Amino acid sequence: MHYFSNINNQAGGAGFRSWTGSATNTAPSTPTAAWSGSTQNPVFNQNNTQQLLLMLLMQLLTQLSQQLASQPGSNQVQTAQPDHTGTNGQSANAATGSGTTAPVPTPVPAPTPVPAPTPVPAPTPVPAPTPVPAPTATAAPAANGQKVIDVFLLGGQSNASALGAKRLESALENTLGADTDTHQTNVFSYAVGGTNLYSQWKGDGTTDASKDGPMYKTFQSRLDSYMTKLRQDNPDAQINIKGMFWHQGESDAIANRGAQYEEDLTRFIQDVRATTDVNDLPFMIGRLNAIKKHEPIQQAQDAVGAKDPNAVSVNLEALQPMASGVHFTPKGYDTMARLFAEAYKAGFAS
Repeated sequence: MHYFSNINNQAGGAGFRSWTGSATNTAPSTPTAAWSGSTQNPVFNQNNTQQLLLMLLMQLLTQLSQQLASQPGSNQVQTAQPDHTGTNGQSANAATGSGTTAPVPTPVPAPTPVPAPTPVPAPTPVPAPTPVPAPTATAAPAANGQKVIDVFLLGGQSNASALGAKRLESALENTLGADTDTHQTNVFSYAVGGTNLYSQWKGDGTTDASKDGPMYKTFQSRLDSYMTKLRQDNPDAQINIKGMFWHQGESDAIANRGAQYEEDLTRFIQDVRATTDVNDLPFMIGRLNAIKKHEPIQQAQDAVGAKDPNAVSVNLEALQPMASGVHFTPKGYDTMARLFAEAYKAGFAS
């Protein structure tokens, strides 16, 4: 047996030396006889050798059995497994506490890659809708289907006279709505060039016309006649006085009445409202063109427009290129009519 190359043991109290392969041997110091190379040695005969080997084998088996018995939880020899880990001599299949070899875990396959989602194409931009043009303005009839006639008043000096009822009426229809079977726009005009406010157009602010100026009295008389005939011609119509347009002040500027013009104009507006019985009657004041001597009148006109919630000072400086002194060209009067109509629509049209 190759396990025993060099063993010292006790067998029956006799010393034993292993075979070294030499043909000669030195006599031992023990009582055991030395090997002389003869096959008929009386001491180491064949029977003695077999007995000695048997005893040694029995001792080895006993020791091995004791070693196995001393290992708790195990009753069998573990077979050495090849090292599969390649690290520190550790076995990939270590023995479990029950003596069974742990199985090698099955490798978990790598998850299948999830494909990237297909990009969603951007939606095609929806073109902006084509703007619908605003409908042409049309005046609304009365709720009960009754015909409505709106009357606007025009007064003042020569520029108001030159502006005229027809031109202003056309501008109002273009701005507020064309005449229909159920709605009509009319303009009553009375204006005289070279007249002033402080005496000729004077109003005392009441319905009593006895203290009013002569131009204003004529205005009232003609307006009364106009309204009477209009009612006679349209007995079933609803007739309303909607507002007054005023262009005047040059004569007051010449008379240096700028300081008194605000008070005179305020009282005149009150009188017109009392006479027409329309307490909140809108009043559009045509501002004089930019001439040095007109500045005090312009300031008074602006002050009245600022203080009276139902009055507005209409800036007519756009007419300056179309002016000839204090008067305007035909195109200038067309522009004046449009500015007057737009001022009324912006401030008072419902």
